[in-house]
Amino acid sequence: MSARRDRIGSVLRIRRIQEEAQRGRLLLANVEVTSAAAVTEQRRSSYADLAPTADERPATAFLADRAHRTASASAVLHAEGEEQAAGERKLVAQQAWTAAAREVDGVERLVDRERTRAYAEQLKAEQLATDEAALARRGTR
Repeated sequence: MSARRDRIGSVLRIRRIQEEAQRGRLLLANVEVTSAAAVTEQRRSSYADLAPTADERPATAFLADRAHRTASASAVLHAEGEEQAAGERKLVAQQAWTAAAREVDGVERLVDRERTRAYAEQLKAEQLATDEAALARRGTR
């Protein structure tokens, strides 16, 4: 095996490792999006379950209830923002994985070309040996 093939093989192994790392990051980003969506849905459900109150009560109870509703609404908005951010991180991870896969494909093509070149050289050497053997045989006759 030539030094060139060794270097290309090393580069291919590194690129494949990098692609797998990016794929792992994409899988984690997908889990993060799913988790964020579940949190958002849970907080929306919790907010929707708050019963409206129409009875008379002390101002402190009214203010406490209002603060609870405001906090619940803020939690929904925060969860929606986290879900959107997770979606954006997923897109970035997906683009990084696509780029890494593209690099692996390019190096794999180089490896295939190197194999083809080496095979052609081998065939050429075999043909030369065959030709020399044929000429040597003709020369002895």
